[in-house]
Amino acid sequence: MDKKRRILIVDDNESIHDDFKKILLITKNSNVINEMEQLLFEEKPVNKRISYDYIIDDAYQGQEAIEMVTKSFDEGFPYSLIYMDVRMPPGIDGVQAMDKIWQKHPNIEIVICSAYSDYSWDDILEKFGETDKLLFIKKPFNIIVVKQLTLSLITKWDIAKKNREYMQHLEKEVEARTVELKHLLREMTLLKEKAEDADKMKSAFLANMSHEIRSPMNAILGFSELLEDPELDEETKQQYLQYINLSGKSLLNLINDIIFVAKIEAGILEIQPLAFQLNTLLQEIYSIYLVDKQTQTKDNLKLEMHLGIQDEDPEIITDPERLKQIFINLLSNAFKFTTQGYIRFGYDVSPENWLTFFVEDTGIGIPQNKQDLIFERFGQAENSLLSKSKGTGLGLTISKNLTELMGGKMWINSAAGKGSTFYFTIPFVKADKNISSPVKEKAAKTYDSNFSNKTILIVEDEDLNTIFLKQVLVPLHANLEWAVNGADAVEKFRKNNKIDLILMDIKMKVMDGMEAAKQIKAINPNIPIIAQTAFAMADEEQYCRTHGFDDYIKKPISITELKEKISRWLFK
Repeated sequence: MDKKRRILIVDDNESIHDDFKKILLITKNSNVINEMEQLLFEEKPVNKRISYDYIIDDAYQGQEAIEMVTKSFDEGFPYSLIYMDVRMPPGIDGVQAMDKIWQKHPNIEIVICSAYSDYSWDDILEKFGETDKLLFIKKPFNIIVVKQLTLSLITKWDIAKKNREYMQHLEKEVEARTVELKHLLREMTLLKEKAEDADKMKSAFLANMSHEIRSPMNAILGFSELLEDPELDEETKQQYLQYINLSGKSLLNLINDIIFVAKIEAGILEIQPLAFQLNTLLQEIYSIYLVDKQTQTKDNLKLEMHLGIQDEDPEIITDPERLKQIFINLLSNAFKFTTQGYIRFGYDVSPENWLTFFVEDTGIGIPQNKQDLIFERFGQAENSLLSKSKGTGLGLTISKNLTELMGGKMWINSAAGKGSTFYFTIPFVKADKNISSPVKEKAAKTYDSNFSNKTILIVEDEDLNTIFLKQVLVPLHANLEWAVNGADAVEKFRKNNKIDLILMDIKMKVMDGMEAAKQIKAINPNIPIIAQTAFAMADEEQYCRTHGFDDYIKKPISITELKEKISRWLFK
């Protein structure tokens, strides 16, 4: 082992220092050592010897020894072993020096070496107690004893040092783990509190949803029951039907909002970029709100409405339907909480090619401590300002998520009683003038509304839906065939090869629409099949297309959309 260890010899006799150095610093091939080993162990001398490389320092008084030990620790190279004489007049003796050294540095190995001691064994035990560190050698010294004792104590000191270092490492590891555990415990506590808060908010949200759902349902059921009165005049009937229609649309919007949030959280909502004229879209939104008397007038106070757009109508590429949805949500929110003053919306173009949209109102405003909450999914339930009005509280959540899906962000600038301005950004991507716009193509194309000489197979197992489809499609003069399940549809398609289009429900007994579409496509892969789907948690279009359908329409079915889709596929 090639190691340097410091040894301190403490004795007032200089010859003792020389003796220790002759014994401990003797070279490995020394004749004296070889002869002594041969006499003692009756062995031939060895040519190779492994030993510590000792550095030996000298102290001649007890106080001097104490100071040298302190200095060695300050230098970072402490003594491993001290040979300490007892009698060293004047000043403190060896036992007193040992006591002071061990008080500060208890790990140093010390050997008492003396020809005569002023202390008895009992005196020393009383002073230091029973310990494995009390070792004595008597002068004159035995060379082998000194060498072996030195080697043993140095090795013991090394092992103890490694153990201390290992224990210090363990203590640091334990301390680090303890800090991690405390941090984890804090995080778990915060998560627990957050979960509890979310649970409370969810409970309040569900209570609010129950109210929002029951209100239109009560209107639908109540006015439906009133319509059964045979003495009602025609005008009253039409009024009741209007109430039922409005309540049904309100209920559908509520359900769509809930489904929309679920889709966003499930990560299945996709953005469909198209080229369109931005000013044209905003003017369309402006017209919707301008002609709506209910949004213009509130508590007999007329609100002013302003549109802020650029002179040049930029053609951009993004999802126009999603952009329109964001604006409608923000404008609905503005009208809800503004009773006087104005509502203004529009956009600005930044030099960094960003479109910054805004919806500004002079309404009640939102306190600073509530502004983060309003974008949360259940935020309205906890917001005392918002909870006073009707609504699900999902509009702002949907708008913020849509903005982020389109590559932008949303924020608010507001103060209680001073109105609010909602801002959101999206990248400004200009449309290539040479590329045709799907929006323009769709707007330019007209669809035939006379389906004479066309045969449509309608697959539906619900009686009410069948009645509705008959009311819509019979006036179009198409030849209609009906099937009550997938198996029935496959059989009728086999028998009638003149069917031009199939309108297929997805969920049916006996055989569902998925299997039926698969079997029909195997017979004729060119037959267009439109799915009717009420799926809420899936990406309807992708789901339907991967299962053999050419198009889809969501329930409840829009009459206009139904006619458009059927015409598109019949006259493609």
